[in-house]
Amino acid sequence: MRYLVDKQYRPNVRTFNTLARGCLWNAATLIKESKNCNDMCKKREISEERTTVIGGVLSLEEAWLRSKELHMNYDVSSFEYSVTALCFALRVADAEQRISEMKEAIQSPCDLNDSLIVCLVALSRAYAMLGRKKEAKKNAEAALSIILHLPYNDSSKSSRLGEKKQRHIVGGTSLLVNLSYSFFLHV
Repeated sequence: MRYLVDKQYRPNVRTFNTLARGCLWNAATLIKESKNCNDMCKKREISEERTTVIGGVLSLEEAWLRSKELHMNYDVSSFEYSVTALCFALRVADAEQRISEMKEAIQSPCDLNDSLIVCLVALSRAYAMLGRKKEAKKNAEAALSIILHLPYNDSSKSSRLGEKKQRHIVGGTSLLVNLSYSFFLHV
């Protein structure tokens, strides 16, 4: 992304989301890079090396900042990946800030609700891992509340999914949140 900032073909939201998925699938790791050695280095037969952290939340946050500089319009997946990675890293304050940004940026209530559920469950898990039961419970309850208030007969979805299938999907998501919620109560 850094290389493409000044080029004609800049990365778009699909490029960002592809990178973000990779960062979620791979934990951060250290790699050793060799710099181009100058003449002094060659004479002394010294190899200049530096260690770089790649992957995980560090690379994803770097990409987020760089793509913001390019005035990229993030979609719901971008926000979900970012919040999930921040929650994996237990950076709950940053995740909450990103959720606020998502609420401002995403105009479609249907898209926002689906993504908000994913983000709130991730945030709830992160709080549980930090031993902050009150916040874990609050976020699990917020996710469950959204699920319980989802319309079954949304015309945009009814054409693609039958009502029975739609209830199954909502029921499955509700079960997932209920299980998470009950787990958090016993942590």
